[in-house]
Amino acid sequence: MVSFLIVAPLKPANYVMTPANMLEEMTAKPEERCLEDETEGLRMATRVSFATQTLVQCWDELDSPQFEGMIADDQLIKVTAAAISTCRGKRFLAADVELEDYRTDGKQIFDDVLKLEKTLSKAGVKIAELAHEIGDESPMWVGRYLRLTQDEAIPEGWLLGSPRVVRIDHEEHSFKVHLAWGNSVLFVEKKERTKDWDSLVRGLIDAQVIWIELDSLATISHRNLINLYSGYEGMSLRQRSLFYDQLGEYQGLLALHQLSYDELKLSVQGVRREVAVSLLEAWGYSGVLGRVDRRIQDAQAVALSLQAKSERGYRKLIEWILAFLAILGLVEFALSVISTAYSGPSRHVPGHDSPMHIMQYIRTINADIIVAVAMVLALLAGFRLFWQFIRGRKVVGG
Repeated sequence: MVSFLIVAPLKPANYVMTPANMLEEMTAKPEERCLEDETEGLRMATRVSFATQTLVQCWDELDSPQFEGMIADDQLIKVTAAAISTCRGKRFLAADVELEDYRTDGKQIFDDVLKLEKTLSKAGVKIAELAHEIGDESPMWVGRYLRLTQDEAIPEGWLLGSPRVVRIDHEEHSFKVHLAWGNSVLFVEKKERTKDWDSLVRGLIDAQVIWIELDSLATISHRNLINLYSGYEGMSLRQRSLFYDQLGEYQGLLALHQLSYDELKLSVQGVRREVAVSLLEAWGYSGVLGRVDRRIQDAQAVALSLQAKSERGYRKLIEWILAFLAILGLVEFALSVISTAYSGPSRHVPGHDSPMHIMQYIRTINADIIVAVAMVLALLAGFRLFWQFIRGRKVVGG
């Protein structure tokens, strides 16, 4: 019989990951019953007492009898305890499970680690299906934590890479936790629930909350960067405007996301803090955060470049329209001059008392000549604009 703790973020069946949904989740207010304050008005009364504002977890126990006789991947799985944690608008499943067909003996080797991982993942899915409190939600992934006593060895092949080790020593009990990607190991002297054990589980949930937000930001920023390159030319002006607004929202979401990690580092204390920070370090959180931040900045830079290119084309079009209207204005001006010159009585030329006698001189000129001169000037101006356009295309084309 081998004991495990499994932790899984839950996702509604018809959930669509959008900036609006992420903003709603990040700014969701926790229930009043979940607000715990053991600090007596202080920010931190002791090394283990603190008040959270962002990483507020609300726990609800699940009825264990509904999981009796549960089979996952052809394995009988005993669920000794299960609960749902709600934090920052997301729900997480945490369950203590025992597998009767697996045991660590002799050299402490599991026959097939990958098969065991698959079984535990399916166990998380099965618990979500059976628990009426969960509804239509299902796990996005399952974190697997093997529970061992201090005198047991870590099975070969269970951990990958270089795990982060956290030690928590107390008079009555102690923990030694090996945290890695996917699989981890929890060394505990006693397997019953204690306050430190609850803090450890809360730390695991904190890490999942922060990681899933970063994963969501990475997914939507990647998706939109691809769309930016592949579909920008086909977007309408309204679609482009909405797209630019979304890029601005990503930067705001990233800032909101980092509030949770800031609180983890600045406010959360004790076992919970050590476990959460170490687990995120094992997952490479800082490196991924930097890459997501850079991806969002790159997307904004590309969008601004494409927008400037689009605006240059628009300005060029406006310039051509204005030039065409100016050319037409020459002809219209000639016709207006003729109209003005012949608008007065036949005996009096408009402005007849002016010493310049411009209108009188225009009356002496054939009107066709005036119009012809205006049209020639318009054609010359149009030819010059066309020549500039041809030269500009040659320069751009190399």
